[in-house]
Amino acid sequence: MCGCQYSFGADIWSFGVCVYEMSTERIPWYDDDLQVMAQSIVTNDLEFEDDDDADEVTQQFLRQVNFHFPVGFKSLMIYHKQILAKDPRERLTGPDLKAHPYFRDM
Repeated sequence: MCGCQYSFGADIWSFGVCVYEMSTERIPWYDDDLQVMAQSIVTNDLEFEDDDDADEVTQQFLRQVNFHFPVGFKSLMIYHKQILAKDPRERLTGPDLKAHPYFRDM
């Protein structure tokens, strides 16, 4: 999207989008308008609803995530931010991904 040279970091980012969708049942930076969504991917930080600000359905989902992922929701969101960092040099590497508690037992 930015015209940058391809690197392994792009694969990490794509993997991060998949993990985010599987663990939150949401698409990061989603918008019905593809141009708006593309702009959001490039310019906006990844945001998460705080447990206290979430509606009842989201709070129920967060309780399920905390049950299924012992690392906890907050740790999982930090993990997502590390995989989906805008700067590829700031993203987790392959060994970092495998060592994270989210995947340690897989």
